[in-house]
Amino acid sequence: MNSAEKLKRLFAKSNVAVHSKVDDRIVGDALAALDKSAQTTSISAGPNRWRMIMKNRITKLAAAAAIIIAVLIGISQFGGSINGSSQVFASMLEEMQKIPWVHSVMEVDQSEEPIESWVSFDPSIVILKGLDGDGTVMYVNFSQEVQHVYSRDSNRITVSTVPDTFSHMGPKTAFEMIEFMMDSVKASGTKITREKTEQDGVPVEIIRAVSDVQDVAVIRDIERNLPISVEYKALDNAPDRISGRMILDYPEQGPGDIYAVGAPKDADVFDTRPKGNLKDLTKEIQRRFNKGFGDYIAVVLESSGSREDPNDPRHPNMVLVMRRSGELWRLDRYIAADTSRRKGDKTKSLYEAIKDIWQNPAVERILELEDKKALIGQVLFDGKYSISCNQIRGEVHKSKWRGDASQLTMESLPAIVWTNPFMLTMGNANEEKVVESVPVDPNHAQLIGLRVRTAAKDKSKDSGPDNQSREGTDDYWFDPARDYILVEHSSRKEVGQKGGLPFSRSVVTAAAQTSDGRWYPKVIRTEYIRLRSNGEKQRGAREKRILLDTRPVFEQGIFDESSLLQ
Repeated sequence: MNSAEKLKRLFAKSNVAVHSKVDDRIVGDALAALDKSAQTTSISAGPNRWRMIMKNRITKLAAAAAIIIAVLIGISQFGGSINGSSQVFASMLEEMQKIPWVHSVMEVDQSEEPIESWVSFDPSIVILKGLDGDGTVMYVNFSQEVQHVYSRDSNRITVSTVPDTFSHMGPKTAFEMIEFMMDSVKASGTKITREKTEQDGVPVEIIRAVSDVQDVAVIRDIERNLPISVEYKALDNAPDRISGRMILDYPEQGPGDIYAVGAPKDADVFDTRPKGNLKDLTKEIQRRFNKGFGDYIAVVLESSGSREDPNDPRHPNMVLVMRRSGELWRLDRYIAADTSRRKGDKTKSLYEAIKDIWQNPAVERILELEDKKALIGQVLFDGKYSISCNQIRGEVHKSKWRGDASQLTMESLPAIVWTNPFMLTMGNANEEKVVESVPVDPNHAQLIGLRVRTAAKDKSKDSGPDNQSREGTDDYWFDPARDYILVEHSSRKEVGQKGGLPFSRSVVTAAAQTSDGRWYPKVIRTEYIRLRSNGEKQRGAREKRILLDTRPVFEQGIFDESSLLQ
């Protein structure tokens, strides 16, 4: 078992609950739940895009930052109201944020090499060395939105864009972090002890949290009010129980670049960031994505073909209802397919109520038909936390994490209209993505395009949950005359497994304007080729129709967590 696997198991067992940039477990659980509920693919999304996010570079950033503040394992076990112990931790966190750098070295069980990390709060920098056990070095500067990753196998440094989305998602103060931990973790039977002693002649306090399954000890330098070490020990009898130890120090200066962390000067440099006109275009799309449409209620009707005629997307499949009020955002996903043919399937569907108005509905009428029994899942951002509720075989699965889920999904209105810029260059541990110019095409003379080329670093490794190769190209065409909306997206993939989609093409066949003149796609038709289980190619089509109300009236309490599935 390598260091990364051991580290993930350590934190999975510890119930760590911190903010989105640093918490792989909470966000991963939430996205895994969303993955189970997703039944369709939006215009710019590849299959299981949610899960792909968490299997790429951001996952590694989360693990890196988790190493730095592993001290918070202890806090997550205190539970209840903020007591003397948690106030001590909060004050330590405040002190940590005043210093320029935090450096840590962590050993997990009998790992072959330690995991070393650095964090700077201002500017926001995360550095990681040794997580994969293969010589990989990662240097991420969120403030400059750039990431450098060195691979020892290829002796190459890959430079890519990392949006600053994640560095703004976390708690703004240490006390806010403590508050979230108290709300997130329901620990029971945990005994807290505090003991003042000396360690190597330095007055320290040992704060220990012991439960039936784990023993966490944080050593605090009393004079400096800073944590200097953390020890974690699993007490359960599970065969995969794991333990770890971390030493922290606080240098005045941290590594200035990736070479200062061990990347050799003679390494090749591969810069994947868009330049020139492509950089301007991606910035423009990002600007419009961020601006959005203000307050709105959007209904997305997703249709698909039938078994008899997969190329005729007239049949109801799913209904998405999206609501935005200021920073508040909510998504409800309903089954609308005809489930009457499914033997033994008791899943509720909107089909009977919606089939007669499917071709000519109105937003108000769709809202009248909303039925919690037909829900697949919900996601709510309340201005601080995102809450995901998914209904699987009548059982509700709920996750909560710090951050705005609408910034990470393809199922938000701005992502449908312009695509999610964050997704364009988002690869994973085995992928590299490069933004290129699209060859001149007379059929797109009035449009502006870009191409995202995806290449596997190592074809022997899996690139996704379905073990498919992700190599291929994605062409995006935007219309400057209509607010740069995405009017066409073509995807060509080298699919290495049956059931994949080697080709899909989504085209806006009708567009509309809001009352204040902003353009949005009204109808999106997608044609695709799927590899069937017998290896044969099957053609099919699906369609999205968007209904938009930019002068919405919201039901009272619709953005409250209590309104979600329980």
